[in-house]
Amino acid sequence: MSETALSAHLAARGAELAPDRGVVLPRRFGDPAEEYRALRDGAALVDLGFRTLVRATGADRAAFLQGMLTADVDLGYVYVPTG
Repeated sequence: MSETALSAHLAARGAELAPDRGVVLPRRFGDPAEEYRALRDGAALVDLGFRTLVRATGADRAAFLQGMLTADVDLGYVYVPTG
């Protein structure tokens, strides 16, 4: 079971951690209504450290990613290895 870089930080602040798809993630901090109120009236930090990098290859990779993502794809900002 792997942990994200924020797991220990969140646990120290009262997060109840639980396994989810092979990763230990925060499940809750306490009362769900209070959590929602804090999110609605303030801000939230979402631990997405478990996400994976994706490698797209081929001449049509930009067009493919453009169709799959909600952000504009510009290969000028994407690491393209050579050699």
